[in-house]
Amino acid sequence: MGRRGPKPKLNMKNVLAAIPDTGGIFTEIAKKLRVSRQTAVIFFKDNPDAEKARLEEEEAWLDLAESKLLVSIKAGEYGPVSFFLRTKGRRRGYVEKTEIGGVKDEPIGIAVFPVGLVPSQIDFKDKKLLEEKALSLIDDAITIEAEEVVVEASQLASEEASNKQS
Repeated sequence: MGRRGPKPKLNMKNVLAAIPDTGGIFTEIAKKLRVSRQTAVIFFKDNPDAEKARLEEEEAWLDLAESKLLVSIKAGEYGPVSFFLRTKGRRRGYVEKTEIGGVKDEPIGIAVFPVGLVPSQIDFKDKKLLEEKALSLIDDAITIEAEEVVVEASQLASEEASNKQS
């Protein structure tokens, strides 16, 4: 399906006239110019003044969105308040943290398998061999930052056995 009408030439005047009310979004600008998104991207890459104008438009829309967010916060809406604190309030400690925990006082098992190796190909009964393979993987530039890493081979073996029975 072709475009209707003559294709406008991309020049600075036409491009600058197309930027307002687009949020600085390439696709929206390209639609106004009746060119492909890629053509618009290339034009902005090759024309720093046009890119500066596009970025100013993008910033203006970000300012608008932030002002709408503030209106919602002032209205006491929980979602926007939470979002604002998670993003802008990070420096004050409003951060979401994910904690991983197991059964109280029980170690968490971590299994690391080389690419292409599936658990059914490993002899989980040979704990020493598993430890050697794990150390080898770590030596090969896999870094695990943790206070303590415990590999429970017997637990993995029993899980593997029950999986085979299923």
